[in-house]
Amino acid sequence: MLRTSPLEVMVRPLPEEGKPRDFANLVGEFKAAAEISKKKLEAGESATLTLTLTGQGNLKNSPALRLENLDGFKVYDDKPSFEPQVADGRIGGKLIIKKALVPLKEGTLQVPPVAVAYFNPHSGAYETTRTEAQI
Repeated sequence: MLRTSPLEVMVRPLPEEGKPRDFANLVGEFKAAAEISKKKLEAGESATLTLTLTGQGNLKNSPALRLENLDGFKVYDDKPSFEPQVADGRIGGKLIIKKALVPLKEGTLQVPPVAVAYFNPHSGAYETTRTEAQI
């Protein structure tokens, strides 16, 4: 049997001031990236959009990244994967979300940037990381 002394933890609430509308309780420091498997498709083909969120913080329990304004595509979700990492005593990792995109019309279609809002405890402020648009 192993026993330790109790630990005291001081928990501060997240500030309401400056909280983004789409904030989903992600706390830490993060970077977002996007990559599409094919830029030219024939009718009936699909492309895989890979969204990656990396950093240190509560990434494992974060909600899925939301794609909005995807006019012209049928979207099929894949199961997200999480690769945990510990760096400098801080827990984090890489969240990878893949989505199959099937175009519903001809022409040039664009996947808009994906924005992820988070609270950065080092800066004490809400911040946003964004992917690049995919054409």
